[in-house]
Amino acid sequence: MASVTMRVKSIPVFQQERSYLLVGGLGGLGRAVASWMVEHGARNLIFLSRTASHAADSDSYVRDLESQGCQVQLVAGSVCELVDVKKCVAQATTPIAGVLNISMVLRDISLTNMTNSDWVTVVKRKVQGTWSLHNALPSDLDFFILISSCSGICGQWGQANYAAANTYLDAFVQYRHHYGLPASVIDLGVMGDVGFVSRNPNVLRQFQNSGAFVLNEDMFLEAMTLAV
Repeated sequence: MASVTMRVKSIPVFQQERSYLLVGGLGGLGRAVASWMVEHGARNLIFLSRTASHAADSDSYVRDLESQGCQVQLVAGSVCELVDVKKCVAQATTPIAGVLNISMVLRDISLTNMTNSDWVTVVKRKVQGTWSLHNALPSDLDFFILISSCSGICGQWGQANYAAANTYLDAFVQYRHHYGLPASVIDLGVMGDVGFVSRNPNVLRQFQNSGAFVLNEDMFLEAMTLAV
Protein backbone atom coordinates (compact mmCIF):
# COMPACT_ATOMS: atom_id res chain seq x y z
CA MET A 1 0.00 0.00 0.00
CA ALA A 2 1.37 3.38 -0.97
CA SER A 3 1.83 5.89 1.82
CA VAL A 4 0.14 9.25 1.62
CA THR A 5 1.77 12.35 3.06
CA MET A 6 -0.67 14.98 4.28
CA ARG A 7 0.45 18.60 4.13
CA VAL A 8 -0.52 20.38 7.32
CA LYS A 9 -0.79 24.15 7.07
CA SER A 10 1.54 25.82 9.56
CA ILE A 11 -0.36 28.39 11.59
CA PRO A 12 1.86 31.30 12.65
CA VAL A 13 2.15 32.14 16.32
CA PHE A 14 3.16 35.72 16.99
CA GLN A 15 5.32 36.63 19.97
CA GLN A 16 3.36 38.20 22.80
CA GLU A 17 6.41 40.05 24.12
CA ARG A 18 7.26 41.68 20.79
CA SER A 19 5.62 44.39 18.70
CA TYR A 20 4.46 44.31 15.08
CA LEU A 21 4.30 47.35 12.81
CA LEU A 22 1.53 47.80 10.25
CA VAL A 23 1.96 50.66 7.79
CA GLY A 24 -1.26 51.97 6.30
CA GLY A 25 -3.02 49.30 8.29
CA LEU A 26 -6.17 51.17 9.33
CA GLY A 27 -8.05 50.27 6.15
CA GLY A 28 -9.87 47.08 5.27
CA LEU A 29 -6.86 44.87 4.52
CA GLY A 30 -4.94 46.16 7.52
CA ARG A 31 -7.80 45.50 9.90
CA ALA A 32 -8.24 41.99 8.55
CA VAL A 33 -4.55 41.26 9.12
CA ALA A 34 -4.45 42.88 12.56
CA SER A 35 -7.43 40.85 13.79
CA TRP A 36 -5.84 37.69 12.40
CA MET A 37 -2.54 38.47 14.14
CA VAL A 38 -4.24 39.05 17.49
CA GLU A 39 -6.12 35.76 17.10
CA HIS A 40 -2.73 34.10 16.72
CA GLY A 41 -0.94 35.62 19.68
CA ALA A 42 0.08 39.18 18.83
CA ARG A 43 -0.33 41.47 21.84
CA ASN A 44 1.43 44.65 20.71
CA LEU A 45 0.46 46.30 17.43
CA ILE A 46 1.69 49.62 16.07
CA PHE A 47 -0.14 51.39 13.26
CA LEU A 48 1.80 54.04 11.34
CA SER A 49 -0.57 56.18 9.30
CA ARG A 50 -0.88 59.77 8.16
CA THR A 51 -4.46 59.74 9.47
CA ALA A 52 -3.73 58.10 12.83
CA SER A 53 -4.19 61.33 14.78
CA HIS A 54 -7.71 61.91 13.47
CA ALA A 55 -8.92 58.42 12.62
CA ALA A 56 -12.12 58.61 14.66
CA ASP A 57 -13.66 55.79 12.65
CA SER A 58 -10.89 53.52 13.97
CA ASP A 59 -11.74 54.04 17.65
CA SER A 60 -14.21 51.17 17.89
CA TYR A 61 -11.85 48.85 16.03
CA VAL A 62 -8.96 49.74 18.35
CA ARG A 63 -11.17 49.10 21.38
CA ASP A 64 -12.08 45.71 19.93
CA LEU A 65 -8.41 44.77 19.63
CA GLU A 66 -7.73 46.03 23.15
CA SER A 67 -10.62 43.97 24.52
CA GLN A 68 -8.74 40.91 23.26
CA GLY A 69 -5.69 41.82 25.32
CA CYS A 70 -3.76 43.65 22.60
CA GLN A 71 -1.97 46.93 23.23
CA VAL A 72 -2.46 49.26 20.26
CA GLN A 73 -0.32 52.28 19.37
CA LEU A 74 -1.48 54.74 16.70
CA VAL A 75 1.43 56.80 15.39
CA ALA A 76 0.73 59.69 13.02
CA GLY A 77 3.33 60.01 10.30
CA SER A 78 4.35 59.19 6.77
CA VAL A 79 6.27 56.05 5.87
CA CYS A 80 7.96 58.16 3.18
CA GLU A 81 9.70 60.20 5.88
CA LEU A 82 12.57 58.35 7.54
CA VAL A 83 12.31 60.58 10.62
CA ASP A 84 8.66 59.53 11.09
CA VAL A 85 9.51 55.84 10.79
CA LYS A 86 12.40 56.16 13.25
CA LYS A 87 10.10 57.98 15.67
CA CYS A 88 7.59 55.17 15.36
CA VAL A 89 10.25 52.53 16.04
CA ALA A 90 11.53 54.47 19.05
CA GLN A 91 8.02 54.68 20.54
CA ALA A 92 7.48 50.92 20.44
CA THR A 93 6.91 49.59 23.95
CA THR A 94 8.59 46.30 23.03
CA PRO A 95 11.10 45.46 20.26
CA ILE A 96 9.57 45.21 16.79
CA ALA A 97 9.64 41.67 15.39
CA GLY A 98 7.90 42.19 12.06
CA VAL A 99 6.53 44.77 9.66
CA LEU A 100 3.76 44.77 7.07
CA ASN A 101 3.57 47.60 4.54
CA ILE A 102 0.05 47.94 3.08
CA SER A 103 0.39 51.62 2.23
CA MET A 104 -0.91 52.61 -1.20
CA VAL A 105 -2.38 55.49 -3.16
CA LEU A 106 -3.87 55.56 -6.65
CA ARG A 107 -3.71 58.25 -9.34
CA ASP A 108 -5.10 56.37 -12.35
CA ILE A 109 -4.66 58.25 -15.61
CA SER A 110 -3.31 57.46 -19.07
CA LEU A 111 0.46 57.72 -19.35
CA THR A 112 0.20 60.45 -21.98
CA ASN A 113 -1.71 62.65 -19.53
CA MET A 114 0.13 61.63 -16.37
CA THR A 115 1.90 64.49 -14.60
CA ASN A 116 5.07 64.26 -12.55
CA SER A 117 2.93 64.73 -9.45
CA ASP A 118 0.69 61.81 -10.48
CA TRP A 119 3.76 59.62 -10.85
CA VAL A 120 5.64 60.65 -7.72
CA THR A 121 2.59 60.57 -5.43
CA VAL A 122 1.96 56.91 -6.25
CA VAL A 123 5.53 55.66 -6.55
CA LYS A 124 6.97 57.45 -3.50
CA ARG A 125 4.66 55.70 -1.03
CA LYS A 126 5.98 52.28 -1.97
CA VAL A 127 9.54 53.08 -3.06
CA GLN A 128 10.65 55.64 -0.48
CA GLY A 129 8.41 54.09 2.14
CA THR A 130 10.03 50.69 1.74
CA TRP A 131 13.50 52.22 1.97
CA SER A 132 12.50 54.02 5.17
CA LEU A 133 11.40 50.73 6.74
CA HIS A 134 14.54 48.97 5.52
CA ASN A 135 16.80 51.63 7.06
CA ALA A 136 14.91 52.21 10.31
CA LEU A 137 14.13 48.65 11.40
CA PRO A 138 16.55 46.09 12.87
CA SER A 139 17.95 43.31 10.70
CA ASP A 140 16.78 40.46 12.95
CA LEU A 141 13.07 40.72 12.13
CA ASP A 142 10.89 37.63 11.91
CA PHE A 143 9.30 39.01 8.76
CA PHE A 144 9.33 42.01 6.42
CA ILE A 145 6.22 41.79 4.24
CA LEU A 146 5.31 44.09 1.36
CA ILE A 147 1.85 44.13 -0.18
CA SER A 148 2.22 44.53 -3.93
CA SER A 149 -0.22 44.02 -6.79
CA CYS A 150 -0.48 41.84 -9.86
CA SER A 151 -0.70 45.12 -11.78
CA GLY A 152 3.08 45.10 -11.59
CA ILE A 153 3.05 41.83 -13.54
CA CYS A 154 0.22 42.15 -16.04
CA GLY A 155 -0.45 45.89 -16.04
CA GLN A 156 -3.70 47.81 -15.95
CA TRP A 157 -4.91 50.81 -17.94
CA GLY A 158 -4.03 54.10 -16.27
CA GLN A 159 -1.75 52.47 -13.70
CA ALA A 160 1.74 52.82 -15.16
CA ASN A 161 2.76 54.59 -11.95
CA TYR A 162 1.19 51.95 -9.71
CA ALA A 163 2.63 49.10 -11.80
CA ALA A 164 6.12 50.58 -11.58
CA ALA A 165 5.84 50.97 -7.81
CA ASN A 166 4.74 47.37 -7.35
CA THR A 167 7.42 46.01 -9.69
CA TYR A 168 9.92 47.80 -7.46
CA LEU A 169 8.60 45.96 -4.40
CA ASP A 170 9.13 42.61 -6.12
CA ALA A 171 12.73 43.56 -6.87
CA PHE A 172 13.36 44.97 -3.39
CA VAL A 173 12.56 41.62 -1.80
CA GLN A 174 15.36 40.08 -3.88
CA TYR A 175 17.65 42.89 -2.73
CA ARG A 176 17.04 42.05 0.92
CA HIS A 177 17.46 38.34 0.26
CA HIS A 178 20.88 39.09 -1.27
CA TYR A 179 21.96 40.42 2.13
CA GLY A 180 20.41 37.55 4.05
CA LEU A 181 17.52 39.65 5.36
CA PRO A 182 13.93 38.43 5.71
CA ALA A 183 11.50 39.71 3.09
CA SER A 184 8.33 38.56 1.37
CA VAL A 185 6.02 40.17 -1.14
CA ILE A 186 2.39 39.37 -1.90
CA ASP A 187 1.23 40.36 -5.39
CA LEU A 188 -2.47 40.71 -4.72
CA GLY A 189 -5.12 40.40 -7.36
CA VAL A 190 -8.66 41.74 -7.09
CA MET A 191 -10.02 41.61 -3.52
CA GLY A 192 -13.81 41.35 -3.51
CA ASP A 193 -14.79 41.54 0.15
CA VAL A 194 -12.18 43.76 1.79
CA GLY A 195 -9.93 46.60 0.69
CA PHE A 196 -10.12 49.35 -1.94
CA VAL A 197 -12.04 47.48 -4.66
CA SER A 198 -14.67 46.20 -2.23
CA ARG A 199 -15.47 49.83 -1.31
CA ASN A 200 -15.95 50.75 -4.97
CA PRO A 201 -18.80 48.64 -6.43
CA ASN A 202 -18.38 50.02 -9.95
CA VAL A 203 -14.71 49.05 -10.02
CA LEU A 204 -15.49 45.59 -8.66
CA ARG A 205 -18.21 45.14 -11.26
CA GLN A 206 -15.79 46.03 -14.04
CA PHE A 207 -13.34 43.39 -12.88
CA GLN A 208 -16.09 40.79 -12.56
CA ASN A 209 -17.41 41.57 -16.05
CA SER A 210 -13.90 41.21 -17.46
CA GLY A 211 -13.69 37.69 -16.07
CA ALA A 212 -11.07 38.49 -13.43
CA PHE A 213 -10.74 36.00 -10.58
CA VAL A 214 -11.88 37.72 -7.40
CA LEU A 215 -10.06 36.89 -4.17
CA ASN A 216 -11.58 36.91 -0.69
CA GLU A 217 -10.23 37.67 2.77
CA ASP A 218 -9.53 34.02 3.62
CA MET A 219 -7.35 33.67 0.52
CA PHE A 220 -5.43 36.79 1.48
CA LEU A 221 -4.83 35.50 5.01
CA GLU A 222 -3.61 32.19 3.59
CA ALA A 223 -1.06 34.16 1.59
CA MET A 224 -0.09 35.98 4.78
CA THR A 225 0.43 32.64 6.50
CA LEU A 226 2.91 31.65 3.79
CA ALA A 227 4.63 35.05 3.84
CA VAL A 228 5.14 35.07 7.61
